[in-house]
Amino acid sequence: MKQTNNAIKFLMAQYRAIYQSAYLKGLTSAIIVTASLAAPQAQAATTNLDQATSGGTITISQDSDVLELTTLITKDDLPFTVKISTSKQAVNKVEGVTVSANKATFEINGSKDTAFKVAASTGAGGGTSAAGSLTIGTLDVKNGIVTVEANGANAATLAASQINVGNGSQIIVAGTNNPSAASTIGDTSTKYNLEYGSTISLGPSGAMLGQDVVSTGGKIVLNGGSYQTPTTSAQKIDFDVAATSSITLPNSGDTLGALNIASGSTIDIKAAATGSTAKELKITANTDGKGSIVVLQDGVSLKSSKENGNDVGGVISVSGGGAAAGGGGTPSNSELHLTAKTLGEFLKPTDSTNNASGSLVLDANSTLKFTNDSSV
Repeated sequence: MKQTNNAIKFLMAQYRAIYQSAYLKGLTSAIIVTASLAAPQAQAATTNLDQATSGGTITISQDSDVLELTTLITKDDLPFTVKISTSKQAVNKVEGVTVSANKATFEINGSKDTAFKVAASTGAGGGTSAAGSLTIGTLDVKNGIVTVEANGANAATLAASQINVGNGSQIIVAGTNNPSAASTIGDTSTKYNLEYGSTISLGPSGAMLGQDVVSTGGKIVLNGGSYQTPTTSAQKIDFDVAATSSITLPNSGDTLGALNIASGSTIDIKAAATGSTAKELKITANTDGKGSIVVLQDGVSLKSSKENGNDVGGVISVSGGGAAAGGGGTPSNSELHLTAKTLGEFLKPTDSTNNASGSLVLDANSTLKFTNDSSV
């Protein structure tokens, strides 16, 4: 019996050794498999539009397959759609190259952080520094953020016949690296549709060109840029002026460009820090020497809000186009139309706790017109 027990114990020890070895080997294999699954995957990119077909759709929904157009592309004869819905970690871009697909629609519809940009290339890492340009039929920013970014002397342009910006979405147009070249959204034929809660920000070198705007409560943030789009009728559209900026409108022959802002809108020229230069909204003539007209309907709030103790009130200046050198041509006035009550509230606000006293400067070739048809 004793010999039998010893034999059993010996066999059990051998079995335990065998099973333990197998377990460890299995565990090691599992660790290796898990590690390979957890390892970061190399990010691929859609670098061309070769898969575009007439009436077809290119879908960019995975962060591992971003849109990255960095070579010359021309597909002006093909109607197709590009849908982008990646997360905020993905960088979808047209950079340092010209892409033209004037029948295409680019739809940005992911989260508020889903990003797409058109940018000049920086030349970093031995690359080439060059302008970036995208021309399409429609830009539809349903849910996301679009950036147009010049760099130094290299421009960036995103032009489309129709640009729609949805609630909570935004377009940021601004240059970097001391930009001397323009960052431009739209062209002179662009029509905009701005939903309530949408924003277009125009920073240094930023410009918004267009033919018309329809807005149900969109906002334009002027942070050193130039707004250059008229309206064919009064629109509910807010302006926040965070740095000295301009409104310069295109003319149609002898008809001056006009921006008509509807009741319920707000124009806020932010107060500047104590002791600093006031922020200024300039209503100026365009490059053809034609004046611009800005009309504030009764019920528009014009103010210079105080923030963080800033109390230097904002300025509105109006200046037109002069006669050509040598006496040729006719001066063209820029005009500001508003009610006396609106102007009075801007110059001497009732709520002086939250709003600073603003100023109005009428430069050469300017007109101030009250909506009761009195002129100054």
